[in-house]
Amino acid sequence: MILYGILEFITGSTISGVWLFFIGLFLHGAAGAARHELTLRHTFGGLPVSTLMQRNPIGVAPDISIAELVEDYFYKYYFKAFPVLRDGELIGCIMAKDVRDLGPSDTTQRRVADVMRPCSPEIIVPPHLDALEALARMQGGRHSRLLVVEQGRLIGVLALSDMLQYLSLKQELDQNMQDLPWSAAKTRDAGSAHYVHPAR
Repeated sequence: MILYGILEFITGSTISGVWLFFIGLFLHGAAGAARHELTLRHTFGGLPVSTLMQRNPIGVAPDISIAELVEDYFYKYYFKAFPVLRDGELIGCIMAKDVRDLGPSDTTQRRVADVMRPCSPEIIVPPHLDALEALARMQGGRHSRLLVVEQGRLIGVLALSDMLQYLSLKQELDQNMQDLPWSAAKTRDAGSAHYVHPAR
């Protein structure tokens, strides 16, 4: 519940139970409200989403059939939504719920362009956006992936799973660095610096 209050303060909105659970797992080593807040801000504050995004994102062409979309994308990559691209330009989005009620004849005759919808502005972010703000946007809209767009072209995808992995790795490495015997090393270095070799 401490983390709930901190993220509510940072993002200005309410955290769902799922968000609280997953982010709490990756902050299990940070004790206390202040440490939680510092961990999030230290990890993601000032970090552009371009650093964390997946490059060469998977997109679908508008002219493929719905049957091809289901077989070659939904069943292959297990995503519930895909960006629709024409020569790299983002022209729409298509979701599993958009095609689930179509009949067999519709899936072979209809194309992605017939069913796709405009992408919600909530899931489109620029590459320079602060990662902490992107996390807040994910939480606010219950999105697990954001589309990173620059001048109308899709250049990457920012996934919550990648952000949590980055958070976990950073915590682990930072802890390992703190555990290193820096004081002993500094003592040895200082001793070496003041040691005068005897004249030969």
